Amino acid sequence: MLFPTLKVEQSLWKKGVQLVAGVDEVGRGAFAGPIVAGAVMITAPHEFARMKRRNEFSRIRDSKTVSEKEREELYERLIASGIVWSVGVVHVARIDVVGIGRANREAIVRAVTALATKPAHVLVDVIRVRELAIPYTSVPDGDGRVFSIAAASIIAKVTRDRMMRKLHEQYPHYGFDEHKGYGTAQHQRMLRAHGLCPEHRRSFAPIRRLSDSKSRG
Repeated sequence: MLFPTLKVEQSLWKKGVQLVAGVDEVGRGAFAGPIVAGAVMITAPHEFARMKRRNEFSRIRDSKTVSEKEREELYERLIASGIVWSVGVVHVARIDVVGIGRANREAIVRAVTALATKPAHVLVDVIRVRELAIPYTSVPDGDGRVFSIAAASIIAKVTRDRMMRKLHEQYPHYGFDEHKGYGTAQHQRMLRAHGLCPEHRRSFAPIRRLSDSKSRG
C-alpha cells in the first residue's frame, strides 16, 4: 500500500515557507449531518523529524482507506503528538441555504482560521477555495499523496463520525451510527419508513424528492 509523502511540504520548506497546513473535508455527499473539514499543520521540518522518530505518524494515509478502528487510533496518535490541528464544521441549516459547494469551502476556511498558529501556505485536496485569504495549492488526489492532507482527512473523518454517532442517540430510527448519513440502501429504507429529521439536507435532490412525495401523499 502506498503512503502519502512530505514531498509537497518539503518543496515549500526549501523555499522558506515553514508553516504549511494540509486541509481535507468529509461529508460532502451525505444525505444528512454536517460537513467537516480538518486542518493539520507541521510547523517545521525538524518537528516532523522528531515525531517520526517517536513513530507517531506511521500508517497515516487517506481516511477512506483505513478501517474505523485504525482511524480512531491514528486520530488519537495525531492529537496526542502536539501537532497543530483544528476542525471546521458547517451544519445542515447552512448547507441548505448556501449549497454544498460553498458550505464545503466554508468548512475549509473555518478549519484554517481555527488553527492556533496561522499558516503561511495551505494544501487542499483538488478543490479551489477562493475565500481563503492565504496562499494555497490545490493538489489532485491530495489525500492520497500529501502527508498533511491525509492527516487532516483522519481528523475530519473521526470528528464527523463521532458527531453522527451522537446524532444517532437523538434520532435512533435512521442508523446514523452505521452509515454516517450517507445514502445507503439502509438509510433510504429508514427515510421511506420514518420521513425526514432536522438533520437531513433538504436541498439535496434525493431528499427533496422524498419530501415532495410525502407532501403529495
